[in-house]
Amino acid sequence: MAKKKTTRTSPSKKAPAKAAPKKPVAKDAGKNAPKKVAKKAPKKAGAGRAAASTKSHAAHGPRSGSRHALKKTAKPTGAKALELFAQAMDMAQSGFLFDAISAFKDLAADKKNDLADDAQCNVGLCYLRMHLYADALESFAKVARDYPDATIAQVQGAAHEYGRTAAKAHLGRVHAFLGMGDLASARAEADAMQADTESHVVSADGSRQTFAQLADTAVRAAGG
Repeated sequence: MAKKKTTRTSPSKKAPAKAAPKKPVAKDAGKNAPKKVAKKAPKKAGAGRAAASTKSHAAHGPRSGSRHALKKTAKPTGAKALELFAQAMDMAQSGFLFDAISAFKDLAADKKNDLADDAQCNVGLCYLRMHLYADALESFAKVARDYPDATIAQVQGAAHEYGRTAAKAHLGRVHAFLGMGDLASARAEADAMQADTESHVVSADGSRQTFAQLADTAVRAAGG
């Protein structure tokens, strides 16, 4: 009788042993499901950030990643400086203002460069076009402070401007103040320019106007 009980008990013990491995499999499968969802979540968040970045990029114009981006050079001089200046001018005229600013700043980094004053002034003009008036004022101030007697370079593609680069920078400051709605500062800047009667611009029709006259006209047009 004892032997029969042993043979009946052994099959019943084997049955739960077979079912036991199935339960962990089901639990493991349940655990894997949320992990897949968690992996997808960062991708969606990242896509949102990328979309926001694209909108911000479009609002402020193209940056250094555009097709016009240049390799930076430490201190461009001579023919290389002239080539970089021409390329930066082309960028600015084409609307690639951030890239143009980067190139102009490379040129302005070496104050011994003959084009450094013009490059610094053009940085201000680019900021002015983007309505970044505080940055424009600072850039123009550097021209007047660091290059008070420098003259405007005569390069291909540039406007017919002659005389002191600082006079051109002061005119830029007048427009920056007007853009900010600071009519009093614009008038003060324009009045301070009146002593310079030599620095001027020649228009397409051949007429000559000093930078001081242009500044005064701009302020008067704004009601000042």
